[in-house]
Amino acid sequence: MILQDPSIQGKIVDLLAALILLSAIVLVSRKRLRASIRTYAVQSRLLALLTLTVAFFTESPHLYISATLTLLVKGWLIPEIFLRVVQRLQVKRELETSLSIPSSILIAGALVILAYTVSYPMVGLGRLLTRNCLPISMSMVLIGLFIMATRQAPVTQVIGLVTMENGIFLAAISVTYGIPILVELGIFVDILIAAMILGIGWV
Repeated sequence: MILQDPSIQGKIVDLLAALILLSAIVLVSRKRLRASIRTYAVQSRLLALLTLTVAFFTESPHLYISATLTLLVKGWLIPEIFLRVVQRLQVKRELETSLSIPSSILIAGALVILAYTVSYPMVGLGRLLTRNCLPISMSMVLIGLFIMATRQAPVTQVIGLVTMENGIFLAAISVTYGIPILVELGIFVDILIAAMILGIGWV
């Protein structure tokens, strides 16, 4: 069967990881809050799909739990809470940033290059199916931090935070195929983030 070929499996995982990275860069370019929320939702659903794919290829049952929780909590619940907060606050204006969109995209690209440069030696030593996901996960953490630093609206800063969390989650999968305790930790972090979002809505 073609899907049993490790090289084909690696290419599928790499493609999904590349799409996740693209969504993070697109997030930097978004000017409107609702568009940013929808982009984050797409990113989280792609992350859930990648986790499901790795679970299938590596026969790791706990990753099926991770994929389901990622889809429900990050791909649906958190974006839905974001949208409800935006609706309650009646936010319609464009997002305020300390840098122009072209400059932000260039810096995001530089952060990706930095992540690949730093992680390249580790990728070369790796033998796992997900080894090429490591620089992408580092890129997402840096891009999420960049969003938090340059966006002024509290909601967009939280979007930067959850993007960083997605990057950390991807790193766990890329290095160890995830471990069960990370599932529990991920649930805790997501609940905490959801509580923060709800808190913003009541400010």
